[in-house]
Amino acid sequence: MKTGKRVYKRIFSLSLCAVLIAMMVLSIPVTAEAKNGNTGSKDLGVEYHTKSEIAHYIIEHPANNAYINSFVSIPGITAPYSLGKVSDSTLNDSLALLNTFRYIAGLPANVTLSSDYNELAQAASVVNAANNVMTHYPSQPAGMDDAMYQKGYEGASHSNIAYGWTSYYMDNYFNIGYFLTKGWMGDSDSYNLDRVGHRRWVLNPPMGKTGFGLARNGNSIHSSMYAFDDSNTDAESIKVVAWPGQNTPTGYFDPSDAWSVSMGDKVNSATVTLTCENTGKTWTFSGTPDCNKSTDAGYININNDYYGQTGCIIFRPQNGTTADKNYSYKVSITGTTSIKDWVQHGYYLYWEDVGEKTFTVNYTVDFFDINDYKDQPIEKPLTDEQKAQIEVFVRRFYKEVLGRNQEAIDKDTAGIANWTNALIDGTKTGGDVAYGFVTSNEFTNRDLNNADFLKTMYKAFFDRDPDEGGYNTWYTRLQNGEVSREQVVAGFVNSGEFKTLCSNYGINPGELNVPAKAQPASTLKPLNIDTTNVDDGQLDAFVERLYDRALVRTSDANGKAYWKGCILNGQDADGRQYDIRTVISKGFLNSQEYKNRDRNNAEFVLDCYAAFFDRSPIGHEDEPNYWDWVNQLNDGKITRQQMIERGFGDSQEFRNLITSYGFVLK
Repeated sequence: MKTGKRVYKRIFSLSLCAVLIAMMVLSIPVTAEAKNGNTGSKDLGVEYHTKSEIAHYIIEHPANNAYINSFVSIPGITAPYSLGKVSDSTLNDSLALLNTFRYIAGLPANVTLSSDYNELAQAASVVNAANNVMTHYPSQPAGMDDAMYQKGYEGASHSNIAYGWTSYYMDNYFNIGYFLTKGWMGDSDSYNLDRVGHRRWVLNPPMGKTGFGLARNGNSIHSSMYAFDDSNTDAESIKVVAWPGQNTPTGYFDPSDAWSVSMGDKVNSATVTLTCENTGKTWTFSGTPDCNKSTDAGYININNDYYGQTGCIIFRPQNGTTADKNYSYKVSITGTTSIKDWVQHGYYLYWEDVGEKTFTVNYTVDFFDINDYKDQPIEKPLTDEQKAQIEVFVRRFYKEVLGRNQEAIDKDTAGIANWTNALIDGTKTGGDVAYGFVTSNEFTNRDLNNADFLKTMYKAFFDRDPDEGGYNTWYTRLQNGEVSREQVVAGFVNSGEFKTLCSNYGINPGELNVPAKAQPASTLKPLNIDTTNVDDGQLDAFVERLYDRALVRTSDANGKAYWKGCILNGQDADGRQYDIRTVISKGFLNSQEYKNRDRNNAEFVLDCYAAFFDRSPIGHEDEPNYWDWVNQLNDGKITRQQMIERGFGDSQEFRNLITSYGFVLK
């Protein structure tokens, strides 16, 4: 509503189907998972542009005057007729808008204006305005000379044309920009939905030149865009063009618009699955040529007529599409196309269908607001060389972390592709990938001791052997239970050296946050032992057994005397509390000498069984308990000290053992 008056408006547009005979080479796209980041789908035959590239392109190619009907001279739509002339500002900005749509779609945005095409499109607009009828095949207005009429007829029959009407005079309500955006690219009214022919002409890859026309008849505006040009030889082989494009700014695709994919070959059948990644809602459409059907999911049709490209799959959800910023849709299409070849019939060769091939197209559409990217640096799509480098990064983790040989790595094509694509599309960082490998079951099952674990981390994350200082610090903290292996991984990921490594591969290193490991308070209750009448021979044997089980050697006289004194007195020489369990856990199993043995978790648990129970769990009825302890340690669910306290130090079996050596429990 404007100035209190109701505005009635109508827009109509017609696109012409050109019936041409041409040799077509079948192109079956490669199937690939696609998510948008700095790369696009390999299934589409177009160039991929990032959001920031598109935002900067639009800003650098303004099209404001496409929405203003500006003339150098006004067209005459009654005798004596005159073509008039649209201003250069309107023509140039209309061209900029057309090229913007092509750029978003990934097509060559190098279409230029032709003075001849401008004249033909202007003549078409004048003839239709004079007749006040929109048609590709206009009749000659009374009193119009043949030359002007022939230009008008040629222009109308080779152009997208449009017509808009309002209930009262409005200079700029309808204009080339409006027709291009809402009419020719929208193209989803009941008359055009089955073929979206205007859109296909705008997005015709070989278009190299065009022209525009405008003429008014009272409150109605007629416009034309010359479409039948194929002078762009660099683009004539492009096939598989989708609209909306993989990254589409808000305002360039209306929620009620149909989606389309032009295959460039005759399509015999297609099934489309459209999934909104924000809501998880999925629509599935299946169609055949000219089925033109509506289902519970929405609308689908396949049109094989020649509107720039043949083989167009058209689909639209029942209630349209939410095209707001940050909405993302995954498109998956499977179907069949015709295989064509020359077939001889008598003396003549005919270009005919001789069979079928299946095709698959997968891509993602992200809607975005250019204002969110206009002030950001331009992010370029990754080159094939950069993608190959990222795959090398992934392969190094297969080799260094999982320990696979080259043959085993090469066989895991799916795994390599998943990790590589996740890095390419930005859903995973280098740190995410590294963490995924180090916490995988395959790596855990290697059951590396702390020394080998650290050496592996240095090689995988830094591509070098450990430096003595850094290695010793990490090793001591691991052995003491001060940090988990996940915290070690976080330390490596967040280091400057790993960031440099990722930069060399063109990868975002990311940040990895693992909560600091809290040192749990001891859960052991004091073990009161009466050592008054302990036989020195039994005490000697008990301590000697610890040297043998934990340190795998015979005792030294001073060491043995020290530990015997700790047990008898309940404290060490500095007055710290030491009961018999503390001697085993801290004095032996946490001693530097024991740490130097570098026992992995499985071996550590075996040593605990030997020190506390004087036996092995293997072959014993509690062997499942042994493996449970090992798994909990490997998974970082408990520390070694916690395991000793929960499973060994306060157990009845340990009490029975020390009683057998003559200790009396109070």
